[in-house]
Order: sequence, then C-alpha cells, then structure tokens
Amino acid sequence: MSVRTALIGGISFLLIFSSAILAFVGIHEIRDSVVREAQSRVAHDLSLLRSLYDSELTLSAERLQAAVDRRLAGSEAIDWRSPARSRELSQPPVDRGLQAFGAQGQLAVVQASQQ
Repeated sequence: MSVRTALIGGISFLLIFSSAILAFVGIHEIRDSVVREAQSRVAHDLSLLRSLYDSELTLSAERLQAAVDRRLAGSEAIDWRSPARSRELSQPPVDRGLQAFGAQGQLAVVQASQQ
C-alpha cells in the first residue's frame, strides 16, 4: 500500500465518519424539535380546553344559583324533578368553540360523572 493510497483512505474514512456523526446529531436535533413542538401544541390545546370547561362550569353554576335564588325568593320548596325545573336547568348549551375540538357533548358527560 502506498502512502498516497493510505492518505486517500484515511481522509475518506474521516469524511465518512464525520458525515455520519453530523447526520446522527442532525436527526436527533430534528426529532427533539418535533417532539417539543408537538408537546407545546398539546399543552396549548389542553389549556384552551380547560379554560372552556371552566367557563362552562361557571356558567352552569351561575344558572343553578340563579334558579335556586328565584325559588328561595318566592319561598317555595324546590322540586328538582318538576318538568319546569328540568326545562330551566337543561337549556341548550352555548357553543363556546368546543366543536372545533370535538368535545361538545363530552363536557356534560364529564360534569355528570363528577357529581
């Protein structure tokens, strides 16, 4: 083997080795970047859903409190099973953007299961 062949082989090996290391580092960085971006988007969507859920829960609590206050102001006994009461408490939900997340009917299920 001549010196020239050995130098060309050594330089080729160094180039291929350094290219492989750079490719590995680049792939690793791209993967980490994609994971960070996905986690950021999921966290943002979850916080948005949580705020929508909290506002719906607050609205329901205010509705219930208003119904109780109206009954107590009239000093009547509260009959939660009456048709008028169930109509009053089951007014159609106000869409607050939950359909974009496919969660419109799921909040009622979550609220009912927590009671």
